[in-house]
Amino acid sequence: MATDAETLFDHLGKRYEDAYADSPNLIEFLESAIKELPPQSRVLDVGCGTGKPVADMLASAGHEVQGIDVSQEMLKIASSQVSGNFQKADMRKFTPDAPLDAVFVIFSLFQLTPGETYSMCYKFSEWLKPGGIVVVGTMPSSTVPPGKGVRDPTWDCVRELGKTWMDNYTNETFYSEHGWQRLLRRAGFNVESEAHYEFTPKDSSHKTLETHYLILARKVENQPLFGPYGVPFDNHSALPAPARYKFTDRLVSEDLEKQFQNLGDGGEKILSLGCITADEKPEVKYSDGPIDRIPFPAGMFHVVLASWKLDYADDISKALQELVRVTKRSSGSKIVIIQGAPDNEVLQFLKSENSDPPHQGLQLRSAWDYLAGHGFSDVSLQRINAHYEFPEEDRSERCNAATEFLAGNPYCQLDKEDLVEKLQLHFQGDEHKIGHGMVMLVANAV
Repeated sequence: MATDAETLFDHLGKRYEDAYADSPNLIEFLESAIKELPPQSRVLDVGCGTGKPVADMLASAGHEVQGIDVSQEMLKIASSQVSGNFQKADMRKFTPDAPLDAVFVIFSLFQLTPGETYSMCYKFSEWLKPGGIVVVGTMPSSTVPPGKGVRDPTWDCVRELGKTWMDNYTNETFYSEHGWQRLLRRAGFNVESEAHYEFTPKDSSHKTLETHYLILARKVENQPLFGPYGVPFDNHSALPAPARYKFTDRLVSEDLEKQFQNLGDGGEKILSLGCITADEKPEVKYSDGPIDRIPFPAGMFHVVLASWKLDYADDISKALQELVRVTKRSSGSKIVIIQGAPDNEVLQFLKSENSDPPHQGLQLRSAWDYLAGHGFSDVSLQRINAHYEFPEEDRSERCNAATEFLAGNPYCQLDKEDLVEKLQLHFQGDEHKIGHGMVMLVANAV
């Protein structure tokens, strides 16, 4: 069984630094990247390890450094030898408290799933100021020996590459050079420089030649949640009504619960178009009919919620016009629209291999532009963390349950045989969930 990241790096500690920190090619690339930073930049080192060489070089250059890692032992060493703020955190659940000038992610993504890697690229972009940079260190799938690992067509990567590494057994994910460039471009980055080099760790029992791949990319799109970028297409066509399919089944989201737990408690008139949570409230009007023909008088509601409804409109402009029509034009009134996040795992699983998932970002951008031009101000986006839960202990039962559930989704482009193949790969590990991240757009009336 593969060793998890926290256990692995707690065990390795200083040994990892001794093996990998003295890398002239890495140091040269880091020096070049640091020259791109404004003075006294706020920088995050993701998977900082012992702090050397990355955090140490950044701090020595006068930058404000924060490091996160899952290993308490690594953080203990980093705090003792590098000037900076170091804390234990899982990058997948972390959010910085202010925008950053740069994010450095050096050899710390291998043990994420492919979907988590894709999602982290968007999160790096969300964390950065406009024009900020991300620096990624990895090993490309082009170096994976033939016959090793499993190609995952959903994510176009090589995964389940079980191997012995520094006397431990690990299970890792690898993207190609083109794959990394594509991921970063879709998250709103422009790749500005790259480097390849061969490196042999300086460890008595681990002297395997490795090919390292470094990337420096700059954030060029201000709103990552309008992605994916680099695919200027609008493949919108109205979906059929989701007969008997409720996306609230098996849905787990603390973010949604927090957002709507006090809905209607202040006496506001509220309209909910589509299901938002499994629990319906008596003080809220619910309608699941066509969004471009809302059956209520003009100006009737203080709050109008539309959850995954733009997909079913023949004309998005008409649908947005209807949302505006039924909303009061008074202080405190607002329109809330929920659609899929660009890194939504479910949508990736439901697409065929040679197609792209529906472009939720284009729908959200259309809504933003329309509402900002029709009497609404302070339009904002917020990520909603959510997932579908499959608690079945037996892996085959879990896979079958997920297949039956997702096959009923109106986005599904696959037959069950193709869908089950994708999910068998996903559930190879100990996964019991599939990410269903969303984006909430809030537009307040002037």
